[in-house]
Amino acid sequence: MGALTAQDWAVLIAAFGGGALIPQISKAIYKKITGAVGAERRGIEYERQRADDEASKRRRVEEHASTLRRIIIENCGPMLTLPDWPIEQTIPRRQLAGKEENEEDS
Repeated sequence: MGALTAQDWAVLIAAFGGGALIPQISKAIYKKITGAVGAERRGIEYERQRADDEASKRRRVEEHASTLRRIIIENCGPMLTLPDWPIEQTIPRRQLAGKEENEEDS
């Protein structure tokens, strides 16, 4: 048997799943050459840091609000009626599925 022709190579590549593998390899090489991988990593790190900063700020605000509420309750006593502490409620599954609370499952 002689050297493999272009048609033989195409059949071998297709037989071993190269048709799905080659685009992925070429995309990875392109990203490496253009620096897109580094940009993606920097973008992910930026978003993580932003989320951490936001969570930290939110915790500080919640703690401060709790402290102020305690001080008001201690100093004003029963003379002052404070509204209930806001509690984030989850949406019931039925509402997520588009059903009302009072509807029965069929």
